[in-house]
Amino acid sequence: MATPPETSPAAGKIKAVAVDGHSRVFVRVFKGVEAVVSSLSLDDFGEMQKKAREDVHWIKEKALAHERVVEEAMDKPAHSAAPVIPVKFGVILNTDERLVDALDQQGTAIRIAFDRIRGKQEWSLKLFLKDAQKFKDQAREQNDTMRQKSKALAALPAGMAYFMEEELNEELERECSRKLDEEGLRTFEQFKPFVAESAQVKLLDGKLTGRRERMVLNSAHLVSNIHLPQFDRAVSEMRGKLAPRGFLLEQSGPWPAYHFTEFAHD
Repeated sequence: MATPPETSPAAGKIKAVAVDGHSRVFVRVFKGVEAVVSSLSLDDFGEMQKKAREDVHWIKEKALAHERVVEEAMDKPAHSAAPVIPVKFGVILNTDERLVDALDQQGTAIRIAFDRIRGKQEWSLKLFLKDAQKFKDQAREQNDTMRQKSKALAALPAGMAYFMEEELNEELERECSRKLDEEGLRTFEQFKPFVAESAQVKLLDGKLTGRRERMVLNSAHLVSNIHLPQFDRAVSEMRGKLAPRGFLLEQSGPWPAYHFTEFAHD
């Protein structure tokens, strides 16, 4: 039978409250691994998926509380020499025994994840298109077929011109999407010499970003601490090259290494 986890001397030093808004966050230690946890009421959190569907503001508030705990664990001096594996929001273990089982069964994967991110930071790069109409106009002019179709529209009767214009707009949108995909991939590839690992992340629409600019690239990069200055310079140089062409490159971090610590922790 596995040894029960012990309360760490670091317990109580994390000031952020639990996701329920009032419970204490504490640390449990098992075989040298510190698990940052809190107690929760299953009456409030037992049907989390249902609550998430019913109230997006509720789930957003709880997810942000979870993120604050993770980020404080990353920032604490006592943890500065040790990496932090961010467990995804929503993982609930009913008892200490379940916590022990999870840490015991995933021990190898946890050690691999720690080794993977030790001495490194996760940084995010997002590329946005500032002027979509200008980009469309340029794409139309650079494509011989679409340029000829645009000229032909002027000589057509209004009814025929309408349907041809609709077809042309669909074709133009496909061409723009293709060009933007190429631009995003080209930008993503430029940073590989400066990072340990990279991952392309799902593009977000304006409803999630709160921006009018179209997202072209959403990426995460695991950067060694010693290579961070080179990475920062590369980002600055790329930002300068992209700006005149109507693109905005945004850098943020360091973030919890969500994209580079995959293992089953449900």
